[in-house]
Amino acid sequence: GCALVAPETSTRAPALRADPAQCLADLRASGARFRELADFFTPDGCQVVNAVELQGLASGLNRPATMTCPTALAFSRLDSHVLRPLAVELLGRRGRTLHHLGAYACRNQRDGRRISQHGLGQALDLWAIELDDGQILKIRDDWRGSTPRTTYLRRAAKGACDHFHLVLTPASDYDHQDHLHLD
Repeated sequence: GCALVAPETSTRAPALRADPAQCLADLRASGARFRELADFFTPDGCQVVNAVELQGLASGLNRPATMTCPTALAFSRLDSHVLRPLAVELLGRRGRTLHHLGAYACRNQRDGRRISQHGLGQALDLWAIELDDGQILKIRDDWRGSTPRTTYLRRAAKGACDHFHLVLTPASDYDHQDHLHLD
């Protein structure tokens, strides 16, 4: 994994420093399919500001996901600039569908003291990448070893570091054995 700041010392606020209208325009220009949502806040401190329901990218999604526009834009750029080109380069295939476990979920971090980035709509958990021939590369099954699939997933995770503040992998801890946490 990687982190631009140490996760235990991060005090990042919701990702709204950028112009919300510009983010939506950039997301639209990226080719992402999405629906704008009203900002929402919960009594227990969760919130998603500049919210979108991401429905698809250059690759499809296994299901829609609610997140902030900047998170959706980062995910769109990861798909276009890393995941799809890397699949062609290393596997000779094109990406078809990205399978995620979810994005927004109102919950605390494992320490129980702070809202998770999922609770702010600023994280997504990716568990598999489906290729155009139907192969499904699963983090749980393909992360370890020395196959082209392993190389692809590890390079994809490293490439995610150029688009996200924090990337957690199976090498990070036990809780991430079956997915990449991107926030």
